[in-house]
Amino acid sequence: IQGTSWERVLLMVKELGGDHYLTGHGALSYLNHERFNETGIAVSYMDYNPLPWTQSHGDFSPYVTGLDLLAAEGTSAHRHLRPACIDWQEFKRRRESMQ
Repeated sequence: IQGTSWERVLLMVKELGGDHYLTGHGALSYLNHERFNETGIAVSYMDYNPLPWTQSHGDFSPYVTGLDLLAAEGTSAHRHLRPACIDWQEFKRRRESMQ
């Protein structure tokens, strides 16, 4: 598949017959969301909103490796995850309101 950056991602989704691209937060800085929309491919972002777990290093931070959760909670780790996704426009609005 030819292309670079977001163009390559778009072409891969199209080639595989996809109509929805779910991505992590870093893509906000490089993805051409309007172009995805124009081709009929929806873009959503992961909405990380875990329930806190005990961490040995102080106040809770969700911005740690998943291994921290596994080490602290073991087989109960899945209870702290609340997977969800949000449309790119809502994600972008939330990010802008935080700045």
